[in-house]
Amino acid sequence: AGEQEPDVLVELMGGKVAMNCSVILGYLHGLSKTTPNGPAKSVLRIHENGNWATGGGKAFAMGDNSTSTDISGRGAVSNGIIRVEVLGGMFNFNSGLSAGNSQYSSSEIYCSNGVVRSGTATWNSGVAYGSAPYVRTGVRKHAVSTFDFTGPKAKLQTGVITAGNANHASNYDYASTYLNFSDGATLEVACLTNGGNRATHTINRLTLDGGILHEQPAVSPADHFVDGRWEICLGAAGGTIAMHNTDKVHPVLAAIASAEGVTDGGLVVAADDDAAVLELTKASTYVGPTLLQKGILRFSDEGSLPAATALQLAGGTLEVAGTDVTVASLQLTAPSGISFTKGAKLVVTDSLTVAEPTVVAVAMSGATKGDRIDIIQVPEASAAALANIIFHTADGSALAVIGKTVTTAGGVATLTAEFDDPRTMDANWVNPDGGPWATAANWDGAIVPYSRPGVKATFATAA
Repeated sequence: AGEQEPDVLVELMGGKVAMNCSVILGYLHGLSKTTPNGPAKSVLRIHENGNWATGGGKAFAMGDNSTSTDISGRGAVSNGIIRVEVLGGMFNFNSGLSAGNSQYSSSEIYCSNGVVRSGTATWNSGVAYGSAPYVRTGVRKHAVSTFDFTGPKAKLQTGVITAGNANHASNYDYASTYLNFSDGATLEVACLTNGGNRATHTINRLTLDGGILHEQPAVSPADHFVDGRWEICLGAAGGTIAMHNTDKVHPVLAAIASAEGVTDGGLVVAADDDAAVLELTKASTYVGPTLLQKGILRFSDEGSLPAATALQLAGGTLEVAGTDVTVASLQLTAPSGISFTKGAKLVVTDSLTVAEPTVVAVAMSGATKGDRIDIIQVPEASAAALANIIFHTADGSALAVIGKTVTTAGGVATLTAEFDDPRTMDANWVNPDGGPWATAANWDGAIVPYSRPGVKATFATAA
């Protein structure tokens, strides 16, 4: 397709290359400004069953970290291209990777069928913030770092990705980092952060187009999962964010938006554990649907879902706290949870769909015994669907749901829940023919007792 042939090509067809020393791909090869083919281009290409490993406490560098200039006054590489292609096998930089290491250079990693990773077995066992295993990009100004991972067999596994080098922050201006994961490719990382605090005119962007961002364990003082100086963009195929940590919440400080020109493509929220939290602190603007599969979806500061999103609860827990959470439509397809703070409700502006009676575990904070609180608001046309929501009291909730009513006014249906001390949630079974425990009609007053110490369910003796 007319792509420039490399001036320097290292191909690993199979076997293993292990180097316990510093490795620099693209060392001062641009001082002559150009080659007969154009800007100098150096390529490391790894084929199926090939295994490249750099260790010994030394990093793999894409560029020579030089700030010297050629006769044109430009950077040392002068638009040089430094590229790693993983077409199979593994590219392992045990002691770190530095991309964008020379001014005006273009550092590229392309992976379609293989693993790019830092560390041999430590990348997923807890990493210290700001230390190896790591990836640094945009170390020098006007350097562009682009990672393209595509396909379900393509993975980048590392501890911390730092865009910009704090030690060279003043040299970081105009440097940009683009991480692109598509068609099932996965980025497994503990933290996306930013080291160039004084840098200007930079772009640090993660694009998921059918790709997955998977949080990894972090033993660190890091207070975030994704730094606010990053952008998260969703392509037409959408993206998945899967959380891991439960001992300490690492919020996403970056806004989630649609990629340029994309008119669909939503967000899937997943987790390794029911207690893992995805906390959003910025207003999301992507145009597609939102699917909560597992874990806890939380909002803080200015965090929110797009008001036009179609929200599907298929597991996990949605937190509605502080302010209302507004969505265009809500679909309940599996037992899920909603955690409320008194004064905030879930507002559905278009439609509610509950295909069959679905259990929702409700937690309430900030309320007192006997409170009747509006918790869900839907269009009047969806009022009947509210009857298919079966409320149970979530574990750890200070108050229990003991009843619900639906009222309509002005084209809006509002579900009001009544709360009481969970220890008083005794109930009487009234269906002599038997039936499901979770069916409200089987209990006197439609109160389904929740299994907890002190709660009694009474059954009449058969005649």
